Amino acid sequence: MNIRLNIRSCPLCASTLYRLRDHVKEWLVVQCRDCGLVYVGNLPDREPTYEDYCTDSMNLTAPYTENSPDPAFRELFHINKQRVKLVQSMSPDGHLFDVGCGIGYFLVSARDLAGFQVGGIDVSDASTRFARLQLGLQVERSEITDYATTSDRWDIVTLWHVLEHFPDPVSRMRNVWDLLYPGESVLWRYPICSA
Repeated sequence: MNIRLNIRSCPLCASTLYRLRDHVKEWLVVQCRDCGLVYVGNLPDREPTYEDYCTDSMNLTAPYTENSPDPAFRELFHINKQRVKLVQSMSPDGHLFDVGCGIGYFLVSARDLAGFQVGGIDVSDASTRFARLQLGLQVERSEITDYATTSDRWDIVTLWHVLEHFPDPVSRMRNVWDLLYPGESVLWRYPICSA
């Protein structure tokens, strides 16, 4: 394995001090020593890396249900059920948009468990194709910088473990705010580890 050791500065606070937390394939996951953000330290080239990000580690033939025979799907269903409850506490219904939707299982949960009208984007063509063709979701392969220029507006936007992948999360969050109706909400989660 050939790992590039040129670690970028923290995309949140610009610190160059970090601690190695993990590695996934050729990517190094680091934690900023100043603000605590956990992020991909050596950003990969987009196309070859993110194309299989969601699809290469899951058995996509197993059912996505609370009682799935696949333990990974049971866990993911539980996590997404909790995320839907969190979203409902902010906005009990309406139009929900997920940035970095992957293969779309969170959107399925929001639609089926809570009745949200859903949409999303992801940078992976394979993931969005699966979400459209297999799950019947309205998702697109797009970068947030491109999608934010559309006229689409949403009641709530979610980003689950996406910010740490952006080269400039502050400017990307400005793009996210552009997707919202005035006064509506954004929910995000990103990894922070205790020191």
